[in-house]
Amino acid sequence: VTVSVLYWKTVMRCGLVAGALLVVVAVAEAAARPIDNACATWELVNDGPVNVDAFIQAGTACIVCQPYVDGVCLQDATIVPCFANQTSSWGHRDFSSLHLPGMTACHSPVDGKSTFANEMWLPKKGPQWHAWQWENASKGARVPDAAIRYGDAVLAKSTRNGAGTCLGKGYSGWAAVEADGTFGDVYFTTGKSDDDSADFMVAICTASTPTPPPTPPPNKTAS
Repeated sequence: VTVSVLYWKTVMRCGLVAGALLVVVAVAEAAARPIDNACATWELVNDGPVNVDAFIQAGTACIVCQPYVDGVCLQDATIVPCFANQTSSWGHRDFSSLHLPGMTACHSPVDGKSTFANEMWLPKKGPQWHAWQWENASKGARVPDAAIRYGDAVLAKSTRNGAGTCLGKGYSGWAAVEADGTFGDVYFTTGKSDDDSADFMVAICTASTPTPPPTPPPNKTAS
């Protein structure tokens, strides 16, 4: 009987610990997402078909270069910014008629490599999605208050191709935020920008949060 009681107590304790771990994991996963605003609400999707017109786009960009011809694009695509669920990092997803392995994943630069996440958050058009803008920025410049960011990473878009390729211009990635509130290095799937004068664009939402009207005072009955 004593052994049986000890066994069930152990099982119950293990179950409580496992349940607590699951809650912690669930909270961590729920927190690893961009913050919604008036411009966009971030929707979790996989690498399957989605209606691209429902999401905010970053424009078009080349995804396949013409072989043996420098600077000539063979295939372009609509680019949608994405936030990789597995790595909690900014990137881009391609939408085109071309179907290749990994093409519909969230392409994100992590630790100097291009990762392909099959689960991602996409910016679904919010009530004031027209207020989403891409603003010119550069390393060393101050991060705008309206920048769309996750922690110390601001959603950015490349304005140039990677070295020796026709790919990269128009891709979304991320710009690091330094301790003094300025932009640091910029990361795209074509590589990290080491040029101190590197220029790029960052996503901002210019829509202001409406201030609720003041609560009227209660009516007083004359005595």
